Amino acid sequence: MSAPRVLEGARDKWDRTPLRVRLTAAVLVLVAGSLILISVSTILALHSYFLGTVDEELEAQLLNFSPDVFDPEDMEDEGTPTVRPEQYVFSILYGEGNRFDRPTDRADYPVFDYEDLVAADGEAFTALSADGTTRWRVLGLTGSMVGTNDPEYDPEDHNLQGDAYYVLSYKLAHFDKTVAGLVWVDLLIGAGVLAGLAAIGVGLVRASLSPLRQIENTAAMIAAGNYSRRVPEHDPATEVGRVGRAINSMLTKVEGPFGPASTPSSARTTPRSGCASSSPTPRTSCARR
Repeated sequence: MSAPRVLEGARDKWDRTPLRVRLTAAVLVLVAGSLILISVSTILALHSYFLGTVDEELEAQLLNFSPDVFDPEDMEDEGTPTVRPEQYVFSILYGEGNRFDRPTDRADYPVFDYEDLVAADGEAFTALSADGTTRWRVLGLTGSMVGTNDPEYDPEDHNLQGDAYYVLSYKLAHFDKTVAGLVWVDLLIGAGVLAGLAAIGVGLVRASLSPLRQIENTAAMIAAGNYSRRVPEHDPATEVGRVGRAINSMLTKVEGPFGPASTPSSARTTPRSGCASSSPTPRTSCARR
């Protein structure tokens, strides 16, 4: 089926749709669009704010880490950065491709390589786990930058490899659950608002269109021959009031030639018999009849 026919069919259905349904549907569409816009804006703002907070935290931990107590060859050294193993992963990546992770017993490590860190150029990015189900926020800094905000930082004693990347990854599972919960809350609230507005809107539209039904009923009575009927008066400042006044004015003019007052008296009065006429015929002839 061609597009013009589809549009024509949709237009025909729309033309056959009652006015109260059109008005209610239009209001609901506008409200639904507003709710969707507000919800999407809120979620995007929350997403941006949360990721920005995570990025700042990752950067602060890497910059404030004391490098003089870190042995990059021994990831189990007690002097290595203390991170929560359920939420963070600390990694070291070298240019030749070697990678060390702490903790060492995770199954959902974020997937990234040395080239990804070089391309990020010190900016945080999002990486997925190997199975693609877990999202991580990843920030990597070169060894020459790690620990530079530490109060005891001494460039001469800096023992971290300058071309290696020291990476801290944050698991976004809690954030994803929070966003999913917010989406469900928005959906439930939006559905409730739309349902309430639909109920209220139907009632308001019915009440607003009741004068049109009165005009319809009056027109039906006039079509049946009752020319004395008039449309109820409404405020002339409204559309219904102006239409009603115009119809009543028209009916006043129509009632003249077609109303009961225009019917001849001879047609309204039926003689009892031909003897009641003014004919000069003698009464005897009437009696013979």
